[in-house]
Amino acid sequence: MPGVPVFDAADNLIISDWGNRTLDVFAPPYTSAPTTSHLMGEAIWCPLDRPQQHIYCGDAGHGSIDVYAYPGGAYLYSYTADLSASALVTGVAPDPPASYWGR
Repeated sequence: MPGVPVFDAADNLIISDWGNRTLDVFAPPYTSAPTTSHLMGEAIWCPLDRPQQHIYCGDAGHGSIDVYAYPGGAYLYSYTADLSASALVTGVAPDPPASYWGR
């Protein structure tokens, strides 16, 4: 079951498949098989950070935010501080808005 689509700076389509616990990256024109990485849990949305070096997935099954290297999809760590194990984490905002930095 596909999650929320995200695009990187190279126009690759990044989409989580929360039913299969995978992260699929499709290169333009999106007709070839994706590069697939295994996820730690059920992720509905996986945004990139601003430098596009990490991808953050809200793990709805474990109540955590799982962090992966991008590109490549290697699992790095999970963030659980102040999150309930029963929390349905569905979204992540990895970078504050530009106005936070005074831009």
